[in-house]
Amino acid sequence: MIPITLKLENFMSYREEVPELDFTGMTVAALSGRNGHGKSALLDSITWALWGRCRVRSADDLVSLGAQETRVELTFSASNETYRVIRSHIKSGGRRKTGVTDLQLQIEQTDHFIPITEDSVRNTQSKIINVLSMDYDTFINSAFLLQGHSDEFTNKTPSQRKEILANILGLGMYDKYQEEARIQLNELTSHLQNITGAMDYIESDMETLNLDEDALLKNIETESAELIKKKEQRTKTELEWSQKSEEVTRAEIEITQLKQMSDAISGMENDIRFMTTDKEHKQTLYQTFENLFNQEESIQQNNSTFQQHKKDLEAQQKEQSVYIGLQSKLSEIELLISRYQVSMETQLTQKESEITRYSDLAEKLPTLSIEKEKLDQELLATTRSEEDIKDLQTQEIQLTSQISEAQTLSELHEKEGKEIKQKLDLINHSSSDLHTCPLCQSRLDETSAENLKNTYHEEIEVKRTQYLENKTLIDKLNTNLTAIKSNIETKTSLLENIRRELTTKITIMHKQIEDSSNAESEIIALKKEYAALSDSLDKQSFLQEEQQTRRELTTQMERSIYDSKIVETLQEYLSSNQGHVDLHTKLLSAKAEAPETKKQIEELSKRIDQKHKELSELSQSITTIDSKIAGAEQLKSQLSSIQQSLTQINEQIRNHEISIQNIQTQLDRAKDSKEKLLKFKSDRSDTENKHKIYTEVANAFGKQGIQAMLIEALIPQIEDETNQLLSKMTDNRLYTTLETTRERRTGKGDPIETLDISIADELGKRSYESYSGGEAFRINLALRIALSKVLARRSGASLPVLFLDEGFGTQDSIGREKILDTIAAISDQFEKIIVITHLDDLKDAFPTRIEVTKDHAGSTYSITSA
Repeated sequence: MIPITLKLENFMSYREEVPELDFTGMTVAALSGRNGHGKSALLDSITWALWGRCRVRSADDLVSLGAQETRVELTFSASNETYRVIRSHIKSGGRRKTGVTDLQLQIEQTDHFIPITEDSVRNTQSKIINVLSMDYDTFINSAFLLQGHSDEFTNKTPSQRKEILANILGLGMYDKYQEEARIQLNELTSHLQNITGAMDYIESDMETLNLDEDALLKNIETESAELIKKKEQRTKTELEWSQKSEEVTRAEIEITQLKQMSDAISGMENDIRFMTTDKEHKQTLYQTFENLFNQEESIQQNNSTFQQHKKDLEAQQKEQSVYIGLQSKLSEIELLISRYQVSMETQLTQKESEITRYSDLAEKLPTLSIEKEKLDQELLATTRSEEDIKDLQTQEIQLTSQISEAQTLSELHEKEGKEIKQKLDLINHSSSDLHTCPLCQSRLDETSAENLKNTYHEEIEVKRTQYLENKTLIDKLNTNLTAIKSNIETKTSLLENIRRELTTKITIMHKQIEDSSNAESEIIALKKEYAALSDSLDKQSFLQEEQQTRRELTTQMERSIYDSKIVETLQEYLSSNQGHVDLHTKLLSAKAEAPETKKQIEELSKRIDQKHKELSELSQSITTIDSKIAGAEQLKSQLSSIQQSLTQINEQIRNHEISIQNIQTQLDRAKDSKEKLLKFKSDRSDTENKHKIYTEVANAFGKQGIQAMLIEALIPQIEDETNQLLSKMTDNRLYTTLETTRERRTGKGDPIETLDISIADELGKRSYESYSGGEAFRINLALRIALSKVLARRSGASLPVLFLDEGFGTQDSIGREKILDTIAAISDQFEKIIVITHLDDLKDAFPTRIEVTKDHAGSTYSITSA
């Protein structure tokens, strides 16, 4: 994994608008800055983006103070591909009981990134681990020397060290192979158990059946012979049944035919009755026709008279329509003239009323003038009330001024009293031998001080008395002021009401006087209009066109031939003599129908005679029906007896067939059990062979198999790389050995599988814990770099990058120089080496520096090159 770019937002001390960190072109770089400024946080952001883990346990604690969400975007290369991982987290709060993390993975295609995120954070994380070929623990134990965890690998247990090496080697694939082999073993074991159970069941079933196959075969032969006999007997009985059934069928057909003849006789009798009734009805109808023929002359005469009256009525009705139209128009014209005349009469009445009203107004003019003068005098009289209100308002102003002066005086008395009280307090609070005059600041003896106190007490009492007297005066003045204000309000309201009422009356009076003054001229005009209306009514000179139309309509109606009395007489005649028309219609129908009716009567007579003849012949044919029915019943009884015999034979045949089937089922079951048993035995043999093979495969892929062999092959490489680095950093003083086995304490049995670290110096082997901090760091650093270099040579987990996040503070100047020389010596074996330090004298030794700073806005960084 080689980092390319890093973007942070609200991650720990890094807030918004942090510049993008571009690792391109860096080989060996120092990540420097003061303690607590955020150096380690940058590396935490890388591990959190890739694995969701860092030094901080809770993702909520990664969010910058005051922010709700953090986001890290890391672009990196792995296995010749470029990826981008984006991890964000919204911390808990409000309705969210827990924080929410989102993880996105993208891969570069041509000039853009496409998403390859899985359906969940867990699955996407697994995909990232597959891309990197390592998990978080492997990373921090090899390529990442984390602050506070420099001894992470050395302090692991031997089994944990082996686990780390296995991850570096990518031996997890063998764990998967072993797991798949174990799954197959479990399936084979389950299959063997199923086979054994099935075989046990079959063998138990066969023992339970304990079949005698020879006896069963003999029973089948016996049952089959009986079955053949019964089937032959059934064939004979079925033939007998068929013959008897045909006899019954023929008898039933004959009886059915006889019954049909009987039904036909009933039908003929009904037909004869129906035709006889029809003949009688037609004879009656023909007689009616003959009666009409006898009255033909009078019927024709009456019908002719009726038709003439009908024509006369139609002529009257046609003229009536015209007459009614004229009458309707005349009514409309007369209604219009009448309404106009009523309107004119109404206007005359209104004019008379107005003349009378204006005459009354003209007579009231002197009286109205006198009343108006009285109202003007009353309005003038309200001026005196207004002057009274002004006097009261003057008193209100004077009282308000007096109250203000009294309040000012009270405040003065209160202030002076407080000042005297302060002076008294100064004397009271001073020591008996340190009294000072509050005014002149001169020293006072006890007597002078006491006299001054008494004086102040008297003055305070005087001020209190003055204050209380003045307060009593203020209360009295306020009472008077309230009374005056109330009186002003009452008088003002009363004055306004009186003036409003008088003003309204005067306005009305002005209007009445004006109307009275204009009344004479209005009377003259109204009388002129009245005379014109009256003349028009008397002479009927209004609506001249409508008057002419009325005269014309009246003339037309007088010339009309329409007479309502004639119409009434004709309608009464036609209504009472409708029977003449009906008789004439019947006469015409009789002439048309009489020949056909006579012919139908003759035909009915012939058909009735024919039916009587056929009825006589059928009656003679059905005399043998009773004997035929008795014979058919006897045949049915014989057929039923044969059917019972046939049913018994079929039942016996079914019993023999079931018996044969049951015996054959037992034989087939025995044969099937034997075949299954042979098949299961063959299957068990194959399964046992497969089980043996998968057992060996599972052991081979296990920790003690191929994985142990690969680790054994890796150990010498790690030792060589570690010792080469230690040689440079310690002047060949320290030497490390990795031991994969050790003897048991008892000295018996196979050696114990382990991964112990032995360290030797010029004094011999010593435990890792016995070395100083500086030496321990160099040992840890050498092991870490060795692990990273070995890992860089592995194709399964390419990690050509090294992070160092602490330890230089434990070294003296010579130790630092040697570590720097070591880093320079291995720089060509890694794509990038990033060293974190806060030592100013150390960071200048690096060609590239990432300088981290922090202020009130948070942490940020800048890149400088030597």
